[in-house]
Amino acid sequence: MSVFDHPLHRLPKYGDGIGLHRVQFLMEVCGIDGDDVARRSVAVTGSNGKGSTARIASELLSAAGGTVGLFTSPHLYRYNERFRVDGEPVDDAKLLDAMDRVGRAVEDYQTHHDDCIGAFEAQFVIALLVLARCRWLVLEAGIGGRYDPVRLARAPVSALVSLDLEHIELLGKTLVEIAFDKLDATARGGKAILGQSCIPFTEQIRTYADLVGIGVEFVQPDDWRNGGVSDGLQHFDIGAIRDLRSPLVGRHQINNHAVALALVEEKLKHAAGQWPIAGIEDRFRDAVARVSWPGRLETISREPFVVIDVGHTPEGIKAALDGFRALTNNRDAILVTGGSKNKHVREMLEMLTPGFGRIVCSAAHHNGLPAIEVAAMVESIHPQAAVTVSRSIEDAVIHARNEAMRTDAAIYVAGGLFLAIEFAETWRGGDPARLRFF
Repeated sequence: MSVFDHPLHRLPKYGDGIGLHRVQFLMEVCGIDGDDVARRSVAVTGSNGKGSTARIASELLSAAGGTVGLFTSPHLYRYNERFRVDGEPVDDAKLLDAMDRVGRAVEDYQTHHDDCIGAFEAQFVIALLVLARCRWLVLEAGIGGRYDPVRLARAPVSALVSLDLEHIELLGKTLVEIAFDKLDATARGGKAILGQSCIPFTEQIRTYADLVGIGVEFVQPDDWRNGGVSDGLQHFDIGAIRDLRSPLVGRHQINNHAVALALVEEKLKHAAGQWPIAGIEDRFRDAVARVSWPGRLETISREPFVVIDVGHTPEGIKAALDGFRALTNNRDAILVTGGSKNKHVREMLEMLTPGFGRIVCSAAHHNGLPAIEVAAMVESIHPQAAVTVSRSIEDAVIHARNEAMRTDAAIYVAGGLFLAIEFAETWRGGDPARLRFF
């Protein structure tokens, strides 16, 4: 049986209502020691940038010493990408063994209960099994923190990377409500590190943190220096750590690095005898230079210059677009875009399309809004643009490549995960229809 054929993939994405009790059941049946998980864990929440921050944190912990397990979502090309040891996805055999164990626990639960377990609930327990021998665990929340499975890690150190209006039907209609939800991923008595967009709500957040028994620490943007982008790298300083160079480009990534550095330092302080570490600044500097995170302002080609981004929230789109402009030094560019049927596509296009004179509208194989509908929105938002309708990703690749080669323009592909990743797969000679997302 292959990983993608496993019966766990037939579970609904989400379970029936709040499911922390279901996750707790699976952990107990699978013999997972919750206290051990808590000792090794940091949790990463946020509206944007939590995947990048988790990846940075994993590399920093590796520099401090010991094997690091990383759990993130979603995957881009292979399900295994969600479960990494020292940066590398776990192999099929190890993953299938964990999936079988969790699958038996799911069957046990559903034999005696009426409510249904969700795939993400099962997936969190899979992560705890496949990463059981890692010294450190970096666990990214899916949605929120209060009712997300990651709360059951009882992580004494967590991060709230950023705030944006997302999943408001679940998390709350204001940024403060969303912050409170995400802070609940932190174990009582622990500490949360908060990113720059949380600073305007310092008073409200400190009051809430006191009520729930956690400490909070905000990043200090006044201690950052943005050295700009050159040679495809973001150059910056954070506090006393100078001359940082990261493949993760954009000013928003400085925030993500700052959160990750503070998160890891706090975790190492919690680990007996782990802080301070002699020479750690040089090791952290080298770790930052090694970080890579596919899909986030990822350059997939140099000739022509092609960048993809999977961002979908308003702040994420804006930050990535600013990063793309810095990466290309504002050179002429073609936008390839689209949208998903269940997303607020017009609002996304209103942020994304200004500044592009040529726009290719397409549709992902997976849940893609028809290209003709996307084009109609683009034409009403940005009537000055030359709009091309490419009904398939394959056609969009052909048209964008030919146009870029003809005019020496860059290509920017944005509009959601499915569109960006299918474009990249096609560009590299793969079949986008064969990709399977969750």
